[in-house]
Amino acid sequence: MERIGDKLLSWASVLDPEARDQALATASLDIVHPYVALMPDAHPGLGATVGSVIPTVGAVIPAAVGLDIGCGMIAVRTQLGAVDLPADLRELRELRELRESIERAVPLSAGHYNDVITPSAEARVHELEALAADAGFDPSDPTRNWRLQLGSLGSGNHFIEVSLDEHDRVWLFLHTGSRGVGKNIADRHIRIARNEATARRLDLPSRDLAWLVEGTAAFDAYLAQMRWAQRFALLNREEIMDRVVTQVGRWADTGIVEEERINCHHNFTRRERHFGEDVWLTRKGAIDAGSGVPGLIPGSMGARSYVVVGKGNALALNSAPHGAGRVYSRTAARRTFTVEQLREAMAGIEYRDTAAFLDEIPQAYKPIDRVMADSVDLVEIRHTLRQVVNVKAGNGRIHDARSGEICWNVGRSRAVSVGAQRARSGGHAAHQRKRPTGRHDRHVSASPFMKPEPEPGGDVPPLRTDLSDGALIERARRGDRAAYGELWQRHAASARTVARSYSSLDPDDLVAESFTKIYDSILAGGGPTSAFRPYLFTTLRNTAASWGRGRRETNLETLESFEDPASSDAATLDALDRSTTAQAFRSLPTRWQEVLWYSEVEGMGPQQIAPLVGMSANATAALAYRAREGLRQAWIRAHLRNAEAEPECRWTIDRLGGYTRGKLRARDTAKVEAHLDDCARCTIVAAEAREVGSRLALVLLPLSAGVGGATAYSAWLSQGAPAVDVAMGATGLPAVLAGVPEVAGGAGGGATGGGATGGGATGGGATGGGAAGGTATGGSATGSTAAGSGTAGSSLGISGIAVGAGVGTLVVAAAALAVFIAVPNLNAANEAPPAVVAEPAIDAAPAPVPAPIPAPIAPPAVPDASVDVDIPVEPVAPGPPAPPPVQPVPAPPPVPVDDGLPAPSFSADTAGGLVDPLLTGTARAGASLVVTADDDRTWTTTADAAGAWSLVANDLPAGTTMLTATQADATGEVSPVAEPVAVDLVTPALALRRSGHLVWHATFTGVPGASVEVLLGDSSLAIVELDDSGSAKAVALTGDDELADALVRYTAGGRTGPTAGAVVEPG
Repeated sequence: MERIGDKLLSWASVLDPEARDQALATASLDIVHPYVALMPDAHPGLGATVGSVIPTVGAVIPAAVGLDIGCGMIAVRTQLGAVDLPADLRELRELRELRESIERAVPLSAGHYNDVITPSAEARVHELEALAADAGFDPSDPTRNWRLQLGSLGSGNHFIEVSLDEHDRVWLFLHTGSRGVGKNIADRHIRIARNEATARRLDLPSRDLAWLVEGTAAFDAYLAQMRWAQRFALLNREEIMDRVVTQVGRWADTGIVEEERINCHHNFTRRERHFGEDVWLTRKGAIDAGSGVPGLIPGSMGARSYVVVGKGNALALNSAPHGAGRVYSRTAARRTFTVEQLREAMAGIEYRDTAAFLDEIPQAYKPIDRVMADSVDLVEIRHTLRQVVNVKAGNGRIHDARSGEICWNVGRSRAVSVGAQRARSGGHAAHQRKRPTGRHDRHVSASPFMKPEPEPGGDVPPLRTDLSDGALIERARRGDRAAYGELWQRHAASARTVARSYSSLDPDDLVAESFTKIYDSILAGGGPTSAFRPYLFTTLRNTAASWGRGRRETNLETLESFEDPASSDAATLDALDRSTTAQAFRSLPTRWQEVLWYSEVEGMGPQQIAPLVGMSANATAALAYRAREGLRQAWIRAHLRNAEAEPECRWTIDRLGGYTRGKLRARDTAKVEAHLDDCARCTIVAAEAREVGSRLALVLLPLSAGVGGATAYSAWLSQGAPAVDVAMGATGLPAVLAGVPEVAGGAGGGATGGGATGGGATGGGATGGGAAGGTATGGSATGSTAAGSGTAGSSLGISGIAVGAGVGTLVVAAAALAVFIAVPNLNAANEAPPAVVAEPAIDAAPAPVPAPIPAPIAPPAVPDASVDVDIPVEPVAPGPPAPPPVQPVPAPPPVPVDDGLPAPSFSADTAGGLVDPLLTGTARAGASLVVTADDDRTWTTTADAAGAWSLVANDLPAGTTMLTATQADATGEVSPVAEPVAVDLVTPALALRRSGHLVWHATFTGVPGASVEVLLGDSSLAIVELDDSGSAKAVALTGDDELADALVRYTAGGRTGPTAGAVVEPG
């Protein structure tokens, strides 16, 4: 950030001198307070700089809002992936069909609108009519055709794009505003503001900086009409996006599930409070970037775009850039660049190849990478989008150089009625959707194969918020250690199972070292981008091999193979690596490889895979289906590459994908079918390809985990290991991932994680793995699966362990981040399972009941001597009568003695010696109580009207402390000292062992069932639940040595006990 003068702050590292001078002129206005903020994409504009944020007091500048009121972006994340586009995007002909269908559905170019109001736009038009009536103006004056403008794109830098994010998910993205009706409203009020400035004889740097004064009729009229135009712009984007969604769904032959929709403005003004004062904040080419506010920042034509969330930077007035920002005017761009340069910049992107778009060439804009780098303290990047299809429009005659087609004002009167849509699509109804109630509503496009959208209040399935492995990897790449902790949570148990197959190597250390190596690689820009588990298995195998060479150890599983070198692991893996199946798998897109690993190798279902790939279960099922089909085709192509084939065979195989999807032309379809009828070899190969998925586990597991690791892992899965729970990890994400570092988030229960159910291995604290209740190499252990709520603040129970308040995700000290993750405990006794009692069969004949055996009669019990019992005795003759009793003389009544104020009475509750005592007692009503420890510390309180009192004697040390108490009444009289009460407190123990520079193994011991809090300085790292044996294990991910200074203490009922330091064991 750069301060320019007294009232201008700039976040633009590249700033045109004209834009700088224009911004200084705006900042000099008396109505500006406290300063103007320039965004990274700032460039000259009408009156005020585009990319400027202008706070004004008591006035609004219409030209600063701009001519295209409410201009902005809208984006939709769909359930589709790259797998739903042509393979490797090579078949651009199919993408061209998609582009042209969008061009037919949406009127493009300046001055070109709909011919009729479509049914989908009708409800939106009615809403705008009612809004205008409420505002007291008629938008038809002077824009009589404004209703037909709704659902049209415009020209210039407005666009429609089909993009892929970093996980190859399909996004639909477009940019447009309030069209001609918005411009007419802006022009009218800019003129009014100029006239008022002239009448007031204002000396302005530019007449376009004239303002309207708050409280005047002109101000109120502009504000009402501006808000109407802003609503028009938003609904215009909604209408266009609905049409684009429909066209994409028809092209992909599937209903589109909108998993996220974001709609944001960048030309508007509204009342906001900044630095303690209410201002009219005008964002001219800037988006709202308040804390947690979603936003969209597009790049130029052909460049990347970004889905972001605001950081709430108060200094930047909670704002961020709206795009790349021009560096060449349109005229200068046309003079400077060539069509060949535009084609080079758009390589691999389907667009209409025409010189009409030369002024939109990426080189005419600031590099979007520079803009985003300048925005690092303004927004956080959620997704990076790369264009696949680009739709734009120019003015007048446009010539497509590739097709030779001449289009006159692309989009004119095309696909503007439902009737026309039905005629072209064979009767399909146009996509319709109720107006959303928020920016993140989930919408489902109409489709005969999908359930209709439920009515409000109906049974709506929840939107998945799980982050995929790929998303977690990207967060870890940006230094988010909590995201890497979630990856550990998901995959560590599987890794331990593989690690235990490597002879005497310590499995925990092997897993820790492998995770550390991957983390280092990710931070260095390498490592996996998705499919984390197979990458982890390969790293485990390589790490074990390097450790084995260093220790001159030999894997036990290879001893029997020395006589036959061809059967060694190396030879086996080399053969598998050269196999057709491996070649076919590696040729697939990363997204397909990931879902095939989990579905075909690990045997998971869509519900279990969904959180790992960041998709809904239905979308995951569709992705898996397409991936399996893609594998078959890839296997066929690889088979033909490895064998000699006739040209006709190669031609046929190359088109089998399109043939399967019904995308071939009639002539090509007939040719393929004729060849398959005549060629037995191609027919057999195609049939074998259908079974290739079942062979994946036999090939991929050994390649990634080694032969021994594959055997152990396959046995673990086949014996009922909780692959689902392990894969799912925590059901929610830590608060650090959700942007709330103050609250440890809800990586809650419902997940087994870390090797939950089933056996483990002894030695080195290895946990997880093995079958449920079964054994694994190196030992056995029982385990248990804990359930939780999955909500923030809940605990994740694993073998009696719970890391509460977010499963150990936390911010430590200044900038260090540690992630605590619970792992299964091996200290539980190996108890035999309870005997299973068979249920009697239904309707079975009852078993014969044996005759009852009479119980022996017990002799009468002899009464206890202490019990009064009437015992019969022999009668005795009466003696002489007793003399009459003497009447006692009554004693005088006692005289009351005033003993003064008595000592109070009290008791201490320490929750079993764990936490600071809660003292409760009785005293005289209203008396002041003073509790004193044997180290002279004191605590005070007052008795209530009933004489009851309580207090917590906090910060007592471990060991025994004697407490006494006195009371004093209102007269100042002080009671004697009460009898001392002994308080005995204990502390838990924490043993730390470091493995590499990232992983710490933590072992907690103490009172069974107690809760232990981990502290570092003033920060609470985690709450750990001890199991029934009084122990727990966890893993901390942090590269900081200061974890050795961690303290532990018991916690219960909001109270805590004395602390004890960690003991660091040698690694």
